[in-house]
Amino acid sequence: MAINKTGIYALPAILLCGVLTACSLAPDIHKPETSLPQNWQLSGPSSIQQDGAWWAAYDDEKLSALVTEALAYNSDIQLAAARVDEARAIAGSARANRMPNITAGGGASRSDLNLEGLPSSGPSDSFILGGLLSFEVDLWGRLANADKAARQQLLAEEANARAVALGITAETVANYFAVSALNEQIDITQKTIRTRKNAYGLEKKRLDQGDVDSLIVRQAESQMVAAQARLPALEQQREQRLSALSVLLGKTPKDIMESRAFSGSDKTILPDLPPLPQKDASDVVIARPDIIAAEHILAAANANIGVARAAYLPRLSVSGLLGVASGDLDSLLESGSKSWSLGANATAPLLDFGRARAQVEAATAREKQAYIGYEKTVRVAFREIKDALIAREKTQEQASALEKQASVLREAARLARKRFDAGYSSYMDVLDAERSLFDAEISQIEAKRQLLQSSVDLNKSLGGQL
Repeated sequence: MAINKTGIYALPAILLCGVLTACSLAPDIHKPETSLPQNWQLSGPSSIQQDGAWWAAYDDEKLSALVTEALAYNSDIQLAAARVDEARAIAGSARANRMPNITAGGGASRSDLNLEGLPSSGPSDSFILGGLLSFEVDLWGRLANADKAARQQLLAEEANARAVALGITAETVANYFAVSALNEQIDITQKTIRTRKNAYGLEKKRLDQGDVDSLIVRQAESQMVAAQARLPALEQQREQRLSALSVLLGKTPKDIMESRAFSGSDKTILPDLPPLPQKDASDVVIARPDIIAAEHILAAANANIGVARAAYLPRLSVSGLLGVASGDLDSLLESGSKSWSLGANATAPLLDFGRARAQVEAATAREKQAYIGYEKTVRVAFREIKDALIAREKTQEQASALEKQASVLREAARLARKRFDAGYSSYMDVLDAERSLFDAEISQIEAKRQLLQSSVDLNKSLGGQL
C-alpha cells in the first residue's frame, strides 16, 4: 500500500514498535525433573577433588602426550568440529534474518514513444541509482524463535563435539593401558619360555643319563610349548591395540602400515589406580556433554514450535527505496532529481489445507521426542556410573585376590623347587607349581588392566574434564 511523505518519518517508530512488541508463540519450557541420588560413593571420604584433565591423575607423561596428539589430529574430533562450524554458520544466518536487508542497485534504459500523427521526439535515456531496504517486522517472534532454535542447536553441536572428544580420549587411554598390560604379559611369557626351555634341556640330558623317565621330559616339553603357544596371541593383541591407537591419533595409512603409535617394546608399566574423583550427582548433569546436548536440543525443539505456530498469523514487511535518477549518465550523481518510495506489505494465510497445522504438530512431536531423549540420557548416564562403580569395586577385589594368589604360588613354586633339589618330591610338582604361577601372573595383570578400565569408564561416565 502507498504511504504519504510523512510516512518516512514514522518508519523508525514502526520498526521499533514491531521489535519491542514482538511476542513469542513458543510454549513455556520445563526441564524434566529428575530424582538424583543424595548420598553415593563419589561423595565419600575416599574421594578427592579432581583438578585439571582427568587422565592426568594416572601420572603418566607418555599417556598425556598421546591424549594431546589424539585431541589434535583425530578424524572424529575434526569432523565434530566441522559440524560445529556448520551450526555456527546456520546460527549466524538465523540471526541475520532478523536484521534489515539493504541492497544497492542501478538501471539504465532507452525508449522512444512514436504516436501516430505526432512527430517523434527521438529516443530518451533514463538512468537510476539507489538503495533498497527491506525488513520483516517480527510481530509474532517467528524470526526470534528461529534464531533461538539455531543458537540452541549450535550449543548442542558444541556439546556433542565435547562428547566425541571425551570418547576419543577414553579410547586412547584404554588402548594405552591395554598395550601396557600386554607388554607386561609378553615379558612374563618370554621369561617363562626361557626358563622352561632351560628346564626342558636339563631334563632331556638327565633322560639321556637315565636319571629320569620320558614322562618327566614330555611334561617339561609340554610346559615349554604351552608358553610358546601363548606368546603369538599376546603379540597379536598388542599389534591390534597399537593399530587402534594409530587410528585414534590420526596417523596416515602409510604410518599405520609402516610404524606404530609408539614402540610396543617400550617399557610401559600399568599405573596405580587413582582415588575416586569427588563429584556430586548434580555435577554429572551439568558436566556430561550428552546431557548438555540433550537439554539444548529440547530448547531448540521448543523454539521451533513458536516458528511453526507463526505460520497461522499474518506477516508484515516494510520496504523503502532512496536514490537518484537522470536522463544523462554523466550528470547522474550531480542531478537534483531524487527518487524515493516507502511501502508496507502484509500477507495472511487464508486456506493452506492443513499445512500450518501439520507443521505445528510435527514440531510438538519433536519437542516430545526431545523430552524423552533428555530423560533417557540422564538415566543412561547414571546407569553407566553405577556399572563403572560396581566394576571398580569388584575388579579391585579380584585384583587383590589374584595378587595374593600370585604371591602364594610364587612361594609354592620356590618350595617345590627346593624340595625337588633336596630329593623330597618329583619334578612333576615343580612343573605344576610353575604352571599355576604363570597363569596367576597373567591373570593378575589382566585384572589390573580391567581395574584401570573401570576407572576410565567412570571418568567418562562422569563427563570427564577436557
